[in-house]
Amino acid sequence: MKYYYSNGEGLNVRLFRDIRRRDKSGDCPLRWCITFNRKRIYYSTGKSLNADDWELFEKSEPKEFNKKNANHLKPLFEDLSNYFNNILEPKVKSLSDNFSFDALNIELGKSDIKTVNDAFNSKIDALIKSNRIGNSTIYKTVRNSLENYKGKNISFNSITVSFLNNYEAHLKAEGVKTATISLYMRTLRAIINNDGKPYLKGDAYPFGRGKYLIKTSKGGEKIALTLKQIHAIEAFECGDLLTELCRDIWLFSFYGSGINFTDIFRLKYTDIVLGELNFVRYKTRNTRNDETYLNVPILEPMKKIIKKHGNTSKGGYIFPLLNDCKNETDRRKKIFNITHESNKRIKAICRELKHDDGTLMIPDYDSVNNYTARHSYATILNKLRVPESFISQQLGHSTQTVTQGYFGAYDRDARFEYNSLLLKLDGDSKVKYMNVI
Repeated sequence: MKYYYSNGEGLNVRLFRDIRRRDKSGDCPLRWCITFNRKRIYYSTGKSLNADDWELFEKSEPKEFNKKNANHLKPLFEDLSNYFNNILEPKVKSLSDNFSFDALNIELGKSDIKTVNDAFNSKIDALIKSNRIGNSTIYKTVRNSLENYKGKNISFNSITVSFLNNYEAHLKAEGVKTATISLYMRTLRAIINNDGKPYLKGDAYPFGRGKYLIKTSKGGEKIALTLKQIHAIEAFECGDLLTELCRDIWLFSFYGSGINFTDIFRLKYTDIVLGELNFVRYKTRNTRNDETYLNVPILEPMKKIIKKHGNTSKGGYIFPLLNDCKNETDRRKKIFNITHESNKRIKAICRELKHDDGTLMIPDYDSVNNYTARHSYATILNKLRVPESFISQQLGHSTQTVTQGYFGAYDRDARFEYNSLLLKLDGDSKVKYMNVI
């Protein structure tokens, strides 16, 4: 065999005549066959030979191509020898300890993804096509940050432990917080991992124990309000319709098992089933093998908010805020703007709340935001000794305790019983949940 390479560990290269692709004249294409861990990939040479010329080509020594009977094969021999000796074999050898077909394609220029930048662009395009606009925005942000740091032609081999440490130091110098740095590094790692077909493997892989460890962060300060504080927010005279809407959506999140704002705005009247909201969290769509539906009791305050701000036709979205959006990009932008405005106005409300002696009822009002409603829901029920497994279920957390796995989800009566503790109705212990919207 004229052209052959093997590393002795399951990686080899050879030239062969593909008789499965015979044309009418009897010529068959010559192809490079790369075998790695019993998987084969074929690369075209752009050349073809009939059976007689192939036999002659295979048995001829280099000097014999100057002879009359093999002279017509000399240009083919020179072209193939030049490619194998100077390009294919050296590149395969260089990847021998860290081989993957994706890496070889990049080395040979047979892949559209030749750089880290290309991989980011491909991922962003895929996310946009699948309407995962939020995730695509994260990848864009990280790509732009990397390009600002090292340009628009970052090779995969340049992503080393030293590169990551220096990039982290660069981000810190720019004033980027630890939680954000962790997000950037996890996103870059996801690009390198390439959905299980990593661009870097073995010793070249820069993440993990003994290499670069992604820092963990507890995130920003999370505060939880008391029921008294929340009922004060509920009783506040807003003065204008927009502030009232922002306040009511915040309360809807609190009473609705800490439902995220992005889920509130996407709720439809068809999601209301027997007095409960029945939906899949937008955050977890396309990320799990099974779709886990949340069941959230519609308590009386939530019912009033729907009647006050809901679509009058009782069709489509429960709240009409996304009615004029034409696509997912528009919806994401609208949700971001409303959430941003709501955060400003809920802080302003909390700033105005005071005790009888004039002191602030919520001293850390500036830390209150849309997430506070969710955190308050969980904290208040926890202090009321509601089972943590129930709280986790209502928040839509994917991890279940072993006990919960044995006994299953909490039923409708339990959901209304526990969530109604948020109402704390004086002199009325009955749970009113049968009045279905």
